[in-house]
Amino acid sequence: PVKIIDWLDLQVKEADPVTGKLVNIESLEAKGLKYQRPIQVWLPESYSETSQPHAVIYMHDGQNLFDPAAAFAGVDWKVDETVTELIKTGQMRPSIVVGIPNSPDRMQELNLYTSAGKHYTRFVAEVVKPYIDKNFNVLTDKNNTVIMGSSMGGLMSFQMAMTLPEIFGGAGCLSSAFGKTDGKIYEFVEKAAFLPEGVKVYLDTGEYEPPIVKAYFHMLKLLKQKGFFEGFNLMGFFDEKATHCEAAWARRLHLPLKFLLRPEI
Repeated sequence: PVKIIDWLDLQVKEADPVTGKLVNIESLEAKGLKYQRPIQVWLPESYSETSQPHAVIYMHDGQNLFDPAAAFAGVDWKVDETVTELIKTGQMRPSIVVGIPNSPDRMQELNLYTSAGKHYTRFVAEVVKPYIDKNFNVLTDKNNTVIMGSSMGGLMSFQMAMTLPEIFGGAGCLSSAFGKTDGKIYEFVEKAAFLPEGVKVYLDTGEYEPPIVKAYFHMLKLLKQKGFFEGFNLMGFFDEKATHCEAAWARRLHLPLKFLLRPEI
């Protein structure tokens, strides 16, 4: 029997004012991509041009992060509320969040094995990050630069951290669509002579997303075989009864944030 969890078109879009400040950057040149796009930069209350420099979290599917009115099915990740609370309680480093919205080419752009994926990666690494480093009061080193996303965004976050470890020191990979690479991502990990163990990787899955569950356990096993160690540079989380949706990712967002951006002692 099929169990209906919810109907996307019947979910209520609730009012959810953004905590902190949201800065809209109208457009940055994305060479090689069909769709140019704006980005959003979220600044917590702890941020100012004269305060301590903040770490930076780059997140895919940017329209789903802060505002339910703009998010898929009217549910956002509540990034602003979660990061604000974790900073206030000392559970993560003061950080800003850069949201990069997806386009109609999302499935191609969020996969480094495609031409669009290669151009998207260059856009984030060579256009968006330098823009943020120049125009905001941020820490620019890899240990304070995290890439994060879900589903295809989880896959791309993993790919970018593994191939650009000099830029991204942490990858938050929620419900990652590793299965969308026809086995190439597993082959990459298995055959790699060296994986950047200095990169921290967070992986998770919800119980009610079977293909993702299988992919999650397989990747977790491969990374451990390659020398990644849970609690040090690897964290895995199995979310019981969770489905493949924004609400589930919002509920467990605090886990990768605390792991990847643990306050420095």
